[in-house]
Amino acid sequence: MSTSSEELFALTEVEKRFTPDDWAWQFLRLNSEYQDAYRRASEVGISEEALNAIKSHLADASNVRLATASGSICTRDFGLAAWLDPVHEKLPELTDGGSWFFPLKRVVQEDPRLVDVGATGLGQIRTGPQRPLPYPRLAVDETPFGYGKPKLVQHCDTPHPERIIWVALDCSVPPDGQISALRTLARMHRKFWQKDSQTTDVPTTIIKPVTYEDVFSRVTFTGARAAAAPELEEPGKLWRTVGIDTLGPIGMEIDECRRQLRSIHLQLKRKSMPKNLWPDRFPDSIPTRAAAAPQGNSYLKALLVLARHMPPGDFDPHDLLLADQVAKDVGVYPASARFPRWMYNFYEGMANAHLPLAFAMVQRLYKWLIHAQLSLGAP
Repeated sequence: MSTSSEELFALTEVEKRFTPDDWAWQFLRLNSEYQDAYRRASEVGISEEALNAIKSHLADASNVRLATASGSICTRDFGLAAWLDPVHEKLPELTDGGSWFFPLKRVVQEDPRLVDVGATGLGQIRTGPQRPLPYPRLAVDETPFGYGKPKLVQHCDTPHPERIIWVALDCSVPPDGQISALRTLARMHRKFWQKDSQTTDVPTTIIKPVTYEDVFSRVTFTGARAAAAPELEEPGKLWRTVGIDTLGPIGMEIDECRRQLRSIHLQLKRKSMPKNLWPDRFPDSIPTRAAAAPQGNSYLKALLVLARHMPPGDFDPHDLLLADQVAKDVGVYPASARFPRWMYNFYEGMANAHLPLAFAMVQRLYKWLIHAQLSLGAP
């Protein structure tokens, strides 16, 4: 082994600063379906208008390899804001506090014109006059990378001092990524309203089924983000209407949203959804039966190392011969009696646990890192 057994899966200084977006990209760029899809999109040709729109979000667009064809496929199938060449080892920095994986985080803003909501976002919008609401409504423009500018779309006098932001949130997946989007929206609303309104220290948090009152009750929910959720007869049961007062203590309200929505997600997962879609939590340390791995080793890093040594394309991650070969390439194959006990335990779990999980991270579970906002292997 070229790396000390004490630090085989230790994070580099760069990886210690990785965000959930950065970790998700490390696995997605190894996905052969994404690689093929990017190649097909790049062969179609570049739309200068679409390219400039993407580059407007980048801190430095030089030497960034992008494709512009079939952008909706990129967001729908892979959850990425735009086609990025998988040769990029790191995500290019964004200028506006956005996210390359914003399509996985976005929440559905209240809109009286909205007809339906699918697994990947908004569906049909009604044309013609809007149904009036009994309170002023603010809407925030959206881009593939995040939120733009807020605008007042309905003004009316109201005796209520609250300025509630209403969104629909998908509880078929861990809610943390969507909660981060809600926090961003709430702060934008607060900045708009507080110029002419009084803030309060009293929190208001409302979490109800999507049939609640008249916010999303007229909207048909046709899918959800969890892979098997569209097979359910009533996807709307996996969504929740969420409202918080943007003039209230947003931090407290967001914490309460997180507490309730995490609980709702776990209840739905255990009662209404197929098992093994998303893990309840991610192991902090490297799981072994006996001797613990030295402190500083990360299981997330271990899975990434395994993924980098897996063959391209489709294969059986439970294959014993493959597991042995990857173990040798990585350096966890027991070569002598003096082999560290924790590494021997790790090797024993290669075919039935670690390699299949690394394969799943590349195929789809990278999205879970965004949904759960997980980084550095911590829950």
